[in-house]
Amino acid sequence: MSKLLTGMRENHLFKERVHGEADSKLVVQVQCYSGHIYAQRPKSFLWLNGEYEILKVEREWQEPGKRIFKVLTGDERAFELCYNEVQGQWSAIELVT
Repeated sequence: MSKLLTGMRENHLFKERVHGEADSKLVVQVQCYSGHIYAQRPKSFLWLNGEYEILKVEREWQEPGKRIFKVLTGDERAFELCYNEVQGQWSAIELVT
């Protein structure tokens, strides 16, 4: 059975700046598929007062304590979503080419 989970703890506010990160990176709410691990595949996210459905995960990788996804949305925008396992929160950066 697949589960959709909100990838953000209740004590964090939407659009709160991530301390120590670039100003363009914001804490976001992410709905994701979680099978054998949490944050296995993001499905949609809230960013700057808009909800974005993820049409395609172009790339995914891991760094120590992080799961990172390069995704494309329905309006053809590209984002990098990062789940910080230590902080238990997601952040997003819009990728501009």
